[in-house]
Amino acid sequence: AGGLVRFFHIDGEHSRAALTRDLDLALATLHPEGVICLDDMLHPGYPLLAVAVHEWLARNPDMRVFCIVDREDIVAAAKFLICRDE
Repeated sequence: AGGLVRFFHIDGEHSRAALTRDLDLALATLHPEGVICLDDMLHPGYPLLAVAVHEWLARNPDMRVFCIVDREDIVAAAKFLICRDE
């Protein structure tokens, strides 16, 4: 109720532009100790999502991918977990 988000899961439109907008929204509302979870990363059907994340991280150097959840056995759609560097 008006507080900052501790866990923000993104499973959106799967376009580069949409993911960038979703990441910007997540960052704007994220608690200092919050986590952003990205779905369908490394999925063969969406190869530009990883490019969008790389570019976004370059613009937000205080953010880091701290975990990659391997889902190779499902559809090669790993999840990336992102948090603040600190």
